[in-house]
Amino acid sequence: MTVRNNGRVTASGATVHLDLARDPSIEVLSETEQTLGDIEPGEVKSARFNIAIRPWSTLEKLEPRITVSEQSFERADRRQIELPFDRRVARRPVVVNRNYYVAAEEAVLRSGASDAASEYARAPRGSVLRAVGELYGDGDEPEWVQVELSVQEDDRSRTETLWADWRSLTTDAPDGAGDTQPVVVTRFGTTPPGVTFVSPTSDLTTSGDRVDLTVNITESRGKLERVKLLAGLDGADLRDVIEQAEFEVPDVEVGENRIVRYTGALRLGRNIFRVVAENDAGKRTERTLVVTREARPDRASRALIVGIEDYLFLGNVPGCREDARAVAETIRRARRIEPGRITLMTCDAEREIDRPSGGAIRRRMNRLAADTGADGMAFFYFSGHGIMRNNELYLIPRDGDRGGGIALREIEDILRNSDAGQQVVVLDVCRPAEEHAPETIKPEASGRVTVFFSCDEDEMSYIKEGGTQSVFSDAFVRALGQAAPEPGRPLTARELQGRIDELMGQWRDETGKDQTPQLRGPGETVIIPPERME
Repeated sequence: MTVRNNGRVTASGATVHLDLARDPSIEVLSETEQTLGDIEPGEVKSARFNIAIRPWSTLEKLEPRITVSEQSFERADRRQIELPFDRRVARRPVVVNRNYYVAAEEAVLRSGASDAASEYARAPRGSVLRAVGELYGDGDEPEWVQVELSVQEDDRSRTETLWADWRSLTTDAPDGAGDTQPVVVTRFGTTPPGVTFVSPTSDLTTSGDRVDLTVNITESRGKLERVKLLAGLDGADLRDVIEQAEFEVPDVEVGENRIVRYTGALRLGRNIFRVVAENDAGKRTERTLVVTREARPDRASRALIVGIEDYLFLGNVPGCREDARAVAETIRRARRIEPGRITLMTCDAEREIDRPSGGAIRRRMNRLAADTGADGMAFFYFSGHGIMRNNELYLIPRDGDRGGGIALREIEDILRNSDAGQQVVVLDVCRPAEEHAPETIKPEASGRVTVFFSCDEDEMSYIKEGGTQSVFSDAFVRALGQAAPEPGRPLTARELQGRIDELMGQWRDETGKDQTPQLRGPGETVIIPPERME
């Protein structure tokens, strides 16, 4: 109803009273008085009365009388107050302490009087539901009835008020209803919470060092009790970081949702993020997201890989081609060097410039030194014939013989004059004693150049059984492919040599042969920086 003040003075502290002229047998269950406060001249205020009576069919017989309190007027004529009454049936009458029986196969119990409301439980046929509140519906027949449920939780029970679909119920007791007990829901939360990754929505690969996670958590059946956000590298122990996220567990009630926001650092490799949500019914949901961090491409380093298996004037060296290819792929993955910055020279190369003649190797060496940046590594690998002459180690190109070759000192001089931050040479060659040579003089340390030798002086560099790869190159590839000793630490030349020594020691114990790899130059040279370690 509406109340309009048509007078010229304020109706102060107006109170509207509803008096229903009715059959004395009708029981009125609602309040019939409402305070509107001050009503200014020309102002309209609304008063709403939800008239709940029993039985509801007598509502049309009512003749309401509406009055406004006398004390609210000073000089106004009460007839100047308009009090139109709009008779609408918004709800069916309240029903108290009445049993309804489930006539359908089952009754769906919901959180509200709507098909879109959350389902809480299902009551089987013959169950008894106690009506405790309103019937609801706009047609001749009600659609929903408010019922009371006994909910058993572990060693205690509690009461929940829900809504049941009227169409699935009956007031007629079925056969044997005297033995039927009110429906008992053993667990209130019958389904687990919902967990959805909003951003990112699925597993991804990135070169970034941080991640921003957004997770949506919903609870439609019970009350959310705990949430964990576990983070860590794949294969390692995950730790709970929920305290570092924007989230408050107690705020999530039935039918609500909450957002978890978390920003954290990414380590190289597969970073696991696992959300675990559990409600008060013990229902649990786990969702996992994998963010793989790859190191940014290394655009400062350059590598020259030479494998000479077929010589023009000397005997062939089995396995060198496969050694070179394996080393090229391993150093690419270890340093994340772009493929275009790795040059592979083998005898079966399609282009003449990529075949390892003496001139081609020297041209490629000069380019290696010129194109390597100060933040990068100049990496040179050679697998083939080597010879000692005049106390100097020479590397024999494809078109060379025992009287020719490229001196190791020449290789070192080229690298030493470059801007490369790290200068690394790996030689898988034999170092036989020179015939009729004077007393051997150990070469001096090579300054900034770090050199890995496959064997000591006067030793051979052996091929693995089957002749497809050398023992040293296999150990080098395996050692380089291993993870760093500790997260965040670089892999140095000294540590890499230690791994190679361990692998070669196992081979010597098995075969009884002598081949002892050597390291010359700075052992602290960084082979793989920490930001590129797996």
